[in-house]
This record gives sequence, structure tokens and C-alpha cells, in this order.
Amino acid sequence: IFEALGRAGIKAGLYHGQMSSKSREKSH
Repeated sequence: IFEALGRAGIKAGLYHGQMSSKSREKSH
């Protein structure tokens, strides 16, 4: 269970990271 959550968290983090990077580019 912990491994699954960890992988999901990493995927979510990467996804949010990409979204944040895109939002930053749009903001600038």
C-alpha cells in the first residue's frame, strides 16, 4: 500500500510540476 501511494504521489508531483511550469510560462 505504501509503495502504491508513494508511486501515485510521485506521479502526482510530476503532473503538478508540469502544470506549474506551464502556468508559470503563461503567467510570464
